[in-house]
Amino acid sequence: MKNPKIPSYVDKYFLADNLDQLDCQIHQQYITEKILNLGDKQAINWLFRQYKKSEIKAMLPDLKLNLKSKKFWELYFE
Repeated sequence: MKNPKIPSYVDKYFLADNLDQLDCQIHQQYITEKILNLGDKQAINWLFRQYKKSEIKAMLPDLKLNLKSKKFWELYFE
């Protein structure tokens, strides 16, 4: 599978990062953390197109999410 680029409507969540070096496969956990913590509906939809929901659910215990986001996503993936 070709590594997709982060679209312009999602890159605002990665202002401190070099997008040329951000790899959607290698940095899956980091990208998921950022989007689940800060993302809007469009960014969340993009995330769900990039990664299987089962993969995201399996990552939840290891993600560094704020308390509000953590509780929401735990309920979402129940």
